[in-house]
Formats: sequence, C-alpha cells, structure tokens
Amino acid sequence: MEKLLKLKQFACKLPLLLGSTLLISFSAAQANTSNPIFDGPANSKNYCMADAYYATGGKGLKNTVGESLNCTANDVEITTVTVKAVNGTPPDPSTGDFTCTNGSEIVVTADLRVRTNANERWDTTFYLPLNQKSPQVVQQDSEACSIVIPKNEFATDIPSGILVAQDLDDDFCGDIAKGPLVNDEYTLVDATFTMLCDGGDDQQVDFVYCAGWDNQERDNCSADEPYPGQEPNTTSKCNCGDIPLNIFIQPDPPVPTKTLTSVSTYEEPGGEFEYTYSFTNDSTQSSIFIHALTDYIDLSADGSFEAAYALDLWGPIYTFPAGDLLEDSLPADGVYLTASTCNKNNGASIEVLPEDTFSCTFKVFIVDRDLPDDQSPEIYGDVVQATLKDVNGDSVGNPTSCETVQYDPNGQAFATTGLLDASTPSNNDDKVCSNPEEVNITNDLPTITVTKNAVSIDAITGVETDVTEIVEPGEDVTYKITVENTSGFHDSPLALTSITDPKFPNINGATECNTTNVTIAFGDTYTCYFTRYVAVDAGSDTSFDNTVTATADDNELTEATDTGMESLNVVDVETNITLVKTAGTAANNVAFEVDETGDTNQTRDVEYTYRFSVDIDAVDDVEFRTLDDLVDYDSVSETGTAVPLTSLCNISADSNNANIMPEIALYDSNADEGYTLSPGEWAECKITLPVSGNAGDSWLNKATVTGVDSDGASVSAMDPAEVVFTNLGLQITPNFAFKLNVYVTLSNGGVDNVDITGITIGDLALADGVTLTDTFIVRDESTSYGYDYPNESNLPFCAVDTANPDILVGETYKCGFTLELLPGFANPTDVAGVMATLSGTGGLVFTVNDGDTADTSVIVGITVETAEP
Repeated sequence: MEKLLKLKQFACKLPLLLGSTLLISFSAAQANTSNPIFDGPANSKNYCMADAYYATGGKGLKNTVGESLNCTANDVEITTVTVKAVNGTPPDPSTGDFTCTNGSEIVVTADLRVRTNANERWDTTFYLPLNQKSPQVVQQDSEACSIVIPKNEFATDIPSGILVAQDLDDDFCGDIAKGPLVNDEYTLVDATFTMLCDGGDDQQVDFVYCAGWDNQERDNCSADEPYPGQEPNTTSKCNCGDIPLNIFIQPDPPVPTKTLTSVSTYEEPGGEFEYTYSFTNDSTQSSIFIHALTDYIDLSADGSFEAAYALDLWGPIYTFPAGDLLEDSLPADGVYLTASTCNKNNGASIEVLPEDTFSCTFKVFIVDRDLPDDQSPEIYGDVVQATLKDVNGDSVGNPTSCETVQYDPNGQAFATTGLLDASTPSNNDDKVCSNPEEVNITNDLPTITVTKNAVSIDAITGVETDVTEIVEPGEDVTYKITVENTSGFHDSPLALTSITDPKFPNINGATECNTTNVTIAFGDTYTCYFTRYVAVDAGSDTSFDNTVTATADDNELTEATDTGMESLNVVDVETNITLVKTAGTAANNVAFEVDETGDTNQTRDVEYTYRFSVDIDAVDDVEFRTLDDLVDYDSVSETGTAVPLTSLCNISADSNNANIMPEIALYDSNADEGYTLSPGEWAECKITLPVSGNAGDSWLNKATVTGVDSDGASVSAMDPAEVVFTNLGLQITPNFAFKLNVYVTLSNGGVDNVDITGITIGDLALADGVTLTDTFIVRDESTSYGYDYPNESNLPFCAVDTANPDILVGETYKCGFTLELLPGFANPTDVAGVMATLSGTGGLVFTVNDGDTADTSVIVGITVETAEP
C-alpha cells in the first residue's frame, strides 16, 4: 500500500518536473515490464561517461580525445553478472556456456548484482563500452557506449521480497541505500543490454563497465535526455571494473586455400596430384580446432565415379607395392591418398592458435581408365572440407562455402552438392570448404601396329616363306595381315573395326580378314590372310606397292589406326624380236644371183624383203623405230658402211593383212610413233637397192631393226642377205670417128669496117661444147696450125667480139675451132659426106654488119683436107 502511494505521488509530480517529451519517454520505458533497466539507453549507442561528463558541465576534464577521468571512488559497483542468454540464445546444454564473435555487439540477458559501499548513492548509472576503449576516456564518439540505468523500485512481483533499485529522490533513475539491502546488494533480474564481445587478452568475454552516480539527493536524472543517466559529480567520483563472463569468443571461420602444386593433367590411366591446404586463424584470442579434414574429388559427379569421392586426409595412406605403377597392375579405378602431412598426430583434433596458420600437403592418385566417349578430358573438381570448432566445441564453420556454386581459376563452375547434411542443417554449422581445384585425366590415344607381308605357304607343311617379287604380267599373291595391340592396359582390349586395302576392296570375307566381333587383348595380335591376282607391267611398275589400313576402338570409342605396306619387285620378262632379210626371190640365208656390172658405173636393182616379228613367248608389245643396213658387210670384222633405211621401209604386209594399202611407214617422225606388233605378230617391208660388182663378187649386207617394248626396254635383231654377181659374156661393137680442125678467113674488101655479130654451125651458136646430135661436138682447142698450113699457127677461137670491129677495111679475119666427129657419123670415111653436112645454110654461117645495112649472113664453105705428117 505504501509502495502504491509513492507511485501515485511520483506520478502527480511528474508534470511539474518534466515536459511532454519525458511523459512519452516515461511511458515507453515503463511499457517494458520485463526489463529492470531502461531499454533505450541499454540497447542503443550513446556517448560514454567521460564525454557525457564534459558535455554536462563537468569540471577538470579537457574535451580532447584520450583525456580521461580519474575514477578512484568505489561507492557503487557490480559484483556479479549471471548470463542467461546471448542474442536470445540460451547456453550450450552440455557446457552451460555462451559464444560470440570477437568484436561484435551482443545483446545479453543477465542478472546484474549491484553493490553499494556508501550509505546512499543516487541515480546509479553503468556505462558499457561498445569498443575496446574505457568509458572514462574522452572519445568524441556519440556511439561508443550503451548505458545501463536501473529502473527505481522495479519488480514484477513486489511482495516476492526481491530487492531492487530504490527511489530516493523521486526521479526516474534508480538509487541505492544500504538500509533495506542484504549485504549491501540488490539484483537486476533478467536485465537485457547490449555490450561488446571482447575478451581482452584471453578467449573469455569480460563485462567491462564504468559506474557513475550522484552524491546528492535531487530530482535530475532521466533515461531520455541527450545524455541519459547520471554523470560523475567530479573526475574521481566514478568506478570502473571488469568481470569475466561464461561467454567465450568464437573465432571467425577461416577462409581455407587449396593450391595445386603438381601438374594439373595426366594421361589415362591417371597419375598423382599434389596439393597444399592452408588457412589462417585471424582471431587474436581464440584457437580453432580442426576435427576433420576431408578431400572431395569429382564434386560435380562428372567424372568416372558418378559421385563426390571423399578422402579422409587423416585416413590411411595407400602404398603402391613394388612395380604397382605398371599400368597393368594399377589398383582399381578410384582415388587414393598416397601422402599427407595433415595428420592430427594421434590427437582428437588439431589446434590452430590465434593468428597462426595451419598448412599441410597431401597427394592424391587418381586412377581412371574409362574416360568420356567424346574424347574430352575427365575433369575433377577438388575441394577440401574442414570440420572446425572452438575451444568449447562450438561450431566455427561457414556452411555457405560448401553449398554455393564456386569457380576455379579457369572459370569452371562446380555445384558443390553432397557436401552438406540436407536432412539436419545444424550438422553443417562446423563445416567450411576451400576453393575448388581442377585437375583432369586426358584420353591416352590407343595405338596399333599393322604389318603386311606377301607369303608363300607350303600346302603340306604350312611353312611360310616371304615373297619378294612378281613376274610380269602378274600372278596370285597371298598377303598376311597382322594387327598388334600396342595400346596401354587401360585401353585394352581393343575392338577391331576394319581392315581395308584400296587396291583390293573386298577382303572382309568370312575366311579372310573379317573383323566382326574381333577384339585384341593387351599386347596380343590378330592375323588374317587373303589371296588376289596381281597384274603388273614392268614398263610402268618397278614394284607393286599396296597398303592395308586397320582401325580399332578403345573403351572410350577412341579410334586407333595404322597402315602396313608391302612392296614386291616386278620382274621384267625379256622381249625377243626376230629379223629375216632376204634378197630378191632367194630364201632366207640363200644368196641371190645377179649379173655382174663389170668395170662400168652400172648398178643392178635388187628388191630386199625385211620381215620383223615379236616372239610369241614375249609379254610386251614392241614399237619398231629404225631399220639400218651395214653395206659391204665383213662378217669377220663385223664392219661395213651403215646406211639408214628407216625412211624407205613402208609396211606392205603383216600377220593380220597380207596386202596393206596404202603402205604404212615403219616410223612416223611427225607423230614420233613406230609400227607396233604384239607377241606372235610380224610385219614386212620391201626396199629396192642398187648393187654393183664383177663376176664372182659377193655383196653382203647385214640389216638391223630396233624398237622399244612396252616396258621401255630397247630391243634389236639383225640378219644378213647376200647377192652374188654372175659372169656376162664379152660384148664389143667396133666404131671410130675423126677430129677436124676448122680454119676460117674473112677478107674485108669494102669501105666500112665490119663487125661479126653471130656465128652458127648446124644452126647452133658456135661455142665450146656445142653438140650436133649424132654428128659432132665443137671444141675450143689450141690450133697448132692456121689456114696457111703449116705456115700459120695459134689462131683464135671463132667468137663474136662486141667491143671492136672484127674486120677493118682491107684486112682479113682469121680464126679456128675443132670438130670432134661422133662415132656412127654417117659415112665418116666419105669426105664428101662431111662436106655436105657442113655446107650451106646448115653449115658454118657468119653474120656480119658494116653499120650501114642490116646484118648479112656469110656462108663459109668448108673443104676437108688431110694433113700429112
């Protein structure tokens, strides 16, 4: 009843002391019926004690950052803080303790036990720092402290006997007096306030405060003024202290780093990858304890394992037995921890001290023999997940680092599924994941080795003998094909998919090189045979080469291919030709007889026949190109005069046509083509040649025909033919003739000089060599004598002189020439006959001109006289 009366009186006085603002604030403060302190100052940011002291007129303190009150009084203190909740969270049921993140602001619900060491003190106010500076230091920061101001006479159940702050001066702020208290203390039950999570030099949070009070009883304190609560009366009338709480500083989750220190890729079947894992405990006060380290391989399940493969980095180390690195004895496909320095050294966990760095290395061997069928690399996203706790066993994790999509340096995204407990999310609180690292296994291309050999197989013993040549025009050849699997064990067995030979398209018969359902084991071979006729021509082929190609697939459907070639030498079959030369109608190797030509230049024409042929056993056609004759051939010395006959040889008959019309040249120089015969065929040409010789002489000519077979080889053949001259009887016809010297004189008895303009004989112009048929020949011979025989000699030849008059007035012209009478001249012994022939206009006629008249013919009479020696 007394308490209620005081409250009424307090309410009645309120309008006299406070404005409307205080009425509103008072109403708000009193609205929270569960908190024994004012909510506003306790859970908001305010000036600390030193700044409030200066701002409200306190003396002896400079408003300089770092200046401090000298709190030496001990009138009021907080002796005990019993924490009930932090940020609304009750204590850990196993330890009864709380945790917070270092440097963070926390909302604490606690029982505060307040003690007075003086009889009475008014308006007790407690400043709690929100940074690492003391409230008694000037900071010039309006957000540096929260303020605990007890409500006066606050109790949810007044008759309960719980002692609370008193109201000694009729204002808002609680007071304290020893009188009604037990042990000079009272308790602020379930006080809720904001403070800093800071442990100073250890991992346990300290309740740091500075207490201020009024040494006088007066109505001057409220919770809502710009400076809530009470400031010290002087620089020393204050008390500061700290109380360790059962709140432990939880370190921030670290940011682990995983680094690949080895190569990032291996060819299948795999290899060993080395990593380093590290993180730094950034806390300056709290240790982090590693309770598990797990390396997850193939996070996206895109590798061979189809799920994330977990390796306990504290787990057993796989040791390869001696020789186990041989790929045919590698362990099964999987991931193997082959080395690790991440061990916990037989402890339950690994402690990472404040500001210390944990680092370790480990090696992982990935064995993967079955890679993607599209020949792309198998990619393994690799993340280390750590299970981290603090000293109290509370989780120090960052589950989001294990549940979001992360990216490696190459931009590869990994959805880190499967790393968290989806059914119980709280189980993930202690998990933190590193960055992913990408490694890959690339497809090791399979290989095969193909060999191809021509063989001869003995029908009885089955023994194989290598074949190295083919005789033209061709023969059956048996080929042996061998395909060896030279791939690694990881790619075996290989599926043989094809064997092809471009020169023999169909070799996949059931009994030949059939590849259906054929596999080749590691290191094994597949062998098959096929036989084909091989046609060759030594002219165009020095060898017959053909290549076989085989293909095979490994377990990723990657194709291996190789070729094998066999080369067979082509054996040329020699081409033989034959030449048969005959003279006239004589048979081969029989001399042909002709009449002798004697000592004259006379020749006899002989028709020679040249028949050339290709042996029937040959395999090549022959193009004939030249025909020559060695004239006057000496069979002993094998010499003679070479006479080319190619241009004269026109084929008149051959084995297919007995009479070729028109005839065909042996060699056409314009087309550069010769006459071509096949094996067993012949052709011939006939050439007429002149011969001469005396009776008993032998005329031996040896002919040579040449050509080129279809292989380009030169061929030739020779054959002689003989002509023998037979004797002819003596045939003499007696005959004789004369030679006459003709002397001419012409006398000019006129008055004009006379020119000789022409001289004819027998109607022919007189000149040396002029011949009158069957009669005589004019000769210009030195005349030993003149007309006046034997008194005249050396007369000139009768000729026309066009430069000068021939006969001057009163002079006589003399000249001479010789007539050679031909045998058979009519009546050569009859002088009258000679004279008759050489007389008249058909005889010797001179044509003269005196310049006054036309030419005049002077017929010169000829008298034949015999000269006696």
